[in-house]
Amino acid sequence: MQTLMEISSTTINPQPEEPVPVASTSEAQTAPPVTEPKKTSEKSKEKKPRPPEEPPVVPADLLTRLESLSLPEKSQLLLDEIEKSLAVRPPNYKLFWDLRRYLLAFTKDPYFTENKTFWDRLHGLTSEARRLKEVLAEESAYAQEQIDLAIQAVEKELVEQEIPAEPFDPRPFEDLAQFKDNLHFYLESQGELILLNAYASRVNALRKELTKLPLRMKTKNALFDRLSALGDQIFPRRKELIQEVSDKFVADVQQFVQSIQLAKLAPRELSLVKGAIKSLQSLAKSLTLNTVAFNQTRETLSRLWDNMKGAEKEKFAERDAEREDSKKGLDDLLEQGRKIMEEWTTGAKSLNETEKSLEDLLSIGRRTRLDRFHVKDWKDSYTVLRAPLDLELDKMAAERRSLDQKRETEKQDRIIAFKTEIKTLRENAKAADLEQVENDLGALTQKIATLGLSKSDKQETEKELRQIREIIRIKKEETLLSLSSDDKLKLDNLREVLENRLQRKKEIRDRLEELRKAKGATGFDFEQALLLETQIQEERQALEQINNSIGIIEEEIESLCK
Repeated sequence: MQTLMEISSTTINPQPEEPVPVASTSEAQTAPPVTEPKKTSEKSKEKKPRPPEEPPVVPADLLTRLESLSLPEKSQLLLDEIEKSLAVRPPNYKLFWDLRRYLLAFTKDPYFTENKTFWDRLHGLTSEARRLKEVLAEESAYAQEQIDLAIQAVEKELVEQEIPAEPFDPRPFEDLAQFKDNLHFYLESQGELILLNAYASRVNALRKELTKLPLRMKTKNALFDRLSALGDQIFPRRKELIQEVSDKFVADVQQFVQSIQLAKLAPRELSLVKGAIKSLQSLAKSLTLNTVAFNQTRETLSRLWDNMKGAEKEKFAERDAEREDSKKGLDDLLEQGRKIMEEWTTGAKSLNETEKSLEDLLSIGRRTRLDRFHVKDWKDSYTVLRAPLDLELDKMAAERRSLDQKRETEKQDRIIAFKTEIKTLRENAKAADLEQVENDLGALTQKIATLGLSKSDKQETEKELRQIREIIRIKKEETLLSLSSDDKLKLDNLREVLENRLQRKKEIRDRLEELRKAKGATGFDFEQALLLETQIQEERQALEQINNSIGIIEEEIESLCK
């Protein structure tokens, strides 16, 4: 599609054409003979009377110059002026024909009868005028065609053109409750207005361009009618949409201004409101508003801005006062911290007391109202204050780590020694005395609980102890095999007696448990409880006696097995 600039660059703005007048009778007498075309019909013989011609209009300054010149000089000057009227772009046809008619009025003089150079030049200028007329007619037709194409393009685009999705950035207004609900309306309406404004500018430019073109009135009026039809689709809708956007934007701005309560806003919130005002001023420039709405919103936002400056000064004064209180609180904390460290340095407080005092001071600092800058200063100063204390604590921690490491080393040495003892006992158990091996095994078993062995060390130790126990079992079996027949018989009898007494011990313990349960169920029956208590004491004595007898038999069995 050809753009409006291309149309403008190809059009020429000629002056309205003037009809070429028929030469007068005197001109016909003095001009070179011209062969008339043959008349083909009677109808052509009948000519309508020509209306009287108006006298030619000659510029006054040219008439003044002609008064003092001779006839040849006049004719030469007039021919030069006629040539100049054709030399301009567009040619001044009216001046051309007026000067030509004025010049022909002088050709009755005999001077012009035989002056072939004059007539040749005049004839050449007339032919040039007719040629330029044809050229301008072609150019006008071309300009008409281009105007028609431009109108067709606008008509087609009005039907097919899509509205821009986001004619402005909506993100700054998504957090404003007053504009959030109408944000889609502004985006859609402004997108449509962008198109309507562009088409309105193109229609107005085409109107101006068409006004300058030398077209027939019928053709020009038809083109103007088409432009008017386009304007009927664009301008009323544009005006209506501008009014809707303007009314809604003014109402939203008023609602936004009314929602701002400056007295309740913090300095940081005031900064956010200032940013919102700037965004709204930018939106007012982005939207297509009428003059009244634009000026009203600018004045409303400007008043809010001025009020915010006053409120901001008050907030800043309050903030300065709060900062002063915060600075005083920080100084008090630092003073207390210095006193605590001085007491520790002079020995008035122990390390633990000093650490506790600093922890209490840190808690006081958390409860003290400090602004964010003083909070950072307090944290940094607190770190510097307790740096000597932390250094001493680190030193003590290093000593503890060294002591722990030493203890761990000693522990590992004891474990290694213990493992060596177990290994030595295992290697010597076969050749050593059985009683000595059992005694050594018991001592090593008791020592395990005091060493704090790891899981892997315990597994390894248990493996070694199982091997020693296996050696003891084998040695006992060998001892039993070496006994005489009488000793074996006695051992069997002792074992049988031991088994009977163990069974008796189990019966006594079961009976004792039943008596205890029965005593617990007697409640407030005192006699029954007393009777049960007597039976319990008897059973306890019997249990004690059976335990003693079992011990004696075990000792005898053990002595036989050795």
